[in-house]
Amino acid sequence: MRRQWQGLYDKSAREFFTLPFENERHPFENGLENDIDGGLPFWSHRIGSRGEKKMIFSGRVMKNLLTEEWFAKSKASKPEKKAELMKFMQTVEDDDVVIIIAK
Repeated sequence: MRRQWQGLYDKSAREFFTLPFENERHPFENGLENDIDGGLPFWSHRIGSRGEKKMIFSGRVMKNLLTEEWFAKSKASKPEKKAELMKFMQTVEDDDVVIIIAK
């Protein structure tokens, strides 16, 4: 069985470490825990010209992952952000393209 690993490099500490995908059928469920709003774990798909990290999802993928069950288990340091994300998920259409940016 082939395993996929993703790596992070910390420039300030000059260290590299990897994170395995525990479940290759659901790679979007892995990444750095999103404890701000309890949403999707963050794993950069692209780096912008100003160093911003971007994740890109279809509305269908997000709706399949961010269910009521997901939100019931998720931890959010900012409950108002979790409520905002839950409200946003009610408006997402399957063919929407959602871009998540971390600066």
